[in-house]
Amino acid sequence: MEIVLFRHAKSSWDYPVADIHRPLNARGLRQSQQMAKNCQLDKPARVLCSVASRAYATALAYQQAGWFSAPQMTLHECLYFSPLEEVLALISTVTEEPLWIFGHNPQLETLAEYFTSQQITLKTSCYVQLRTNALAQGCASAVEQCSPQ
Repeated sequence: MEIVLFRHAKSSWDYPVADIHRPLNARGLRQSQQMAKNCQLDKPARVLCSVASRAYATALAYQQAGWFSAPQMTLHECLYFSPLEEVLALISTVTEEPLWIFGHNPQLETLAEYFTSQQITLKTSCYVQLRTNALAQGCASAVEQCSPQ
């Protein structure tokens, strides 16, 4: 199975809103659009996205660049800082691939490390592409990692 983990783009701290509602800042908007434009991945069959505004806005940059259509994306509360077990349970319900997941750290790095048994760093706007034969610890390899220029 191919799984691509996308960390949201740079967010803004300029607004007095709850963390879940923080938008992307100007740099984050530019980076997410640049990453979507330059992306070299296969188009996803399914997209899972955190309910947080910044993750959703990052995913929308890829949707607007033609990578996937709206019906392919679903929003999930468990992708906003839930335990690893909840995220793994969600992933196990998906049979289509490639699967793209838009979310947050430390959750995405923990997920990548679970699958690969390697330390993987995901800065804002970055993604890592994983290939795995099973949704189990240490069963994946990191094929590609990409970050904005």
